[in-house]
Amino acid sequence: MLCLKKIITTILLSLLFYTSIAQSGWNGILDLVNKIGYTYYLIKVSDSVVTNPKIDGLLQRIATINNILPKCAKLSKELNPPAGSADYQLSIKNYQDILYTLSAPVRNFNYSDLADSAALNNINTYTDTLLKTFSFIEEDVYLKFLANQDNKEFIKVNVQVLDSSGTQLPGYNVFVKPFISSDPSMIVTFNPTNMASKNITAGWKLFWIEKNNQKLQSRDWHIKTSDPSSQSVVFVLNH
Repeated sequence: MLCLKKIITTILLSLLFYTSIAQSGWNGILDLVNKIGYTYYLIKVSDSVVTNPKIDGLLQRIATINNILPKCAKLSKELNPPAGSADYQLSIKNYQDILYTLSAPVRNFNYSDLADSAALNNINTYTDTLLKTFSFIEEDVYLKFLANQDNKEFIKVNVQVLDSSGTQLPGYNVFVKPFISSDPSMIVTFNPTNMASKNITAGWKLFWIEKNNQKLQSRDWHIKTSDPSSQSVVFVLNH
């Protein structure tokens, strides 16, 4: 059991933290992000057995998202008034959907659970997944923000499939989606190679190639306006 002094200190600190994050909330995604952060903040200040550097990393990513996402939203609306592009709105929905799906045990965590080792251990099993998810959102939003700063929400990306000798291979179907997403509507289809190019949004993506309905290779990729090499994706097949 936590001592009374520790409980009082934790309540006061957490109330102060919750007030500040509630004021900084933007749209539904930041509210959800900060609810998750609030739970991990409680665990951190309680000196519980599951407190570890991963929680510090998670809270740092939440702080970055709170800083960057409103700026990205503002630029997106300026580029595509009044509410931003359809692709931007899909990205926001994707962040909400994946966090809501993955974070139910965290969002439902109560202060009284700090004294329950089973509840704390259950939360701990989700930390790695949420850390990976917040890392994706942080990077994806940041790359979109940089693209919007350059007035280039969409970037032309070329995809090639080569054999081991470097010869281009035609007729492969190319697909891309956000690196973390379960929404089929976010999958973008390219023309088959050798003419596989398309304007897509900046961000952290997952590309894959198929032939005859068989998935052959996939790779995650960071699309950046400032790096032309990131705008060309190459798959090499060993025949």
